[in-house]
Amino acid sequence: MSYYRQSCSPYDVQSAQGGAFTFATVKERYENTIPIRGKRKADNIRPINRRDRSCERIVKVSDTEYYITFDGYKWRTHHNKAITWSLNEGMEFMTIHTPRKTWDSKDPTQLYPRYLSSASTFWFYDFNMPSGFNMVNYYVNKYVKYQDKHYTIEQGDIVFQRKEGESDWQPLVVHRQFKHHIDKEKTKQLRQDIKPFLEYYDTMTGIVEAEHGWGNAIHRAIVKDDWRSVSPNEVMALFKPNEGNIPDSWLDMVEKYKYKITYRTYHEQATVEHRGELEKVITKDLFELAKPCKAIEVPLGQVCIDRYKSWYR
Repeated sequence: MSYYRQSCSPYDVQSAQGGAFTFATVKERYENTIPIRGKRKADNIRPINRRDRSCERIVKVSDTEYYITFDGYKWRTHHNKAITWSLNEGMEFMTIHTPRKTWDSKDPTQLYPRYLSSASTFWFYDFNMPSGFNMVNYYVNKYVKYQDKHYTIEQGDIVFQRKEGESDWQPLVVHRQFKHHIDKEKTKQLRQDIKPFLEYYDTMTGIVEAEHGWGNAIHRAIVKDDWRSVSPNEVMALFKPNEGNIPDSWLDMVEKYKYKITYRTYHEQATVEHRGELEKVITKDLFELAKPCKAIEVPLGQVCIDRYKSWYR
């Protein structure tokens, strides 16, 4: 016997329940929705539509402010505001929030736009924004599109406003983007700066054993906590020993880079060290941390592809 289980894509789910809300309609939906009953009755949970998706709900802040959330799970201390609507002195405001890292108890306010890479979250935003607004995924870059303009949602909340009774929205708070290009003069200098380490590597590689180490070996030589960022100045200081005193961390870097450029062959399970690849591997790590780039401003409202975007997160 075979069984057929009906399933829906995130697009289908969100298109079926999305509200295309404004302040008036989100308020109306809230007031007309019976709260979840049972053990969670005291929490006043009002789902946007399907009651089996109560994590997607409307929250009333006051008579003049409501917001929707996509991750209002019962085990979360914090949850993300997705879109907020409010009224103030005859003006309607809509704030489209960049998702936060709510699961990180150390800093639940830290921006975490990667949530928008989830199809369910992406389409949740798309179908609950007012008519005329859309989410756009442009080469993994997330934008809110209104009319013919695109506004990045990865750098912080964006806000639109309009007078009560009018149909068109105006951007109030949006963010400019910068596209980064490699500065050849800076990279030329960086390649010169690492030569002492390359000479040290050639001296020590025959003595030390290759040691596996995940992540950026230069970063780990500066700090052991891989979640902490480092500045370009800290990076360059690593390659400029005081009075010729070699840092202890250089030995650790030799071990890590020896592992990265050593490959196991298919004959007699031997290993071969490809010394010619060392500079390519180390400069990749170095450029990521030193960021030898020029930033060029992108006209507001246009999309862009920043090849080095990940370096600036």
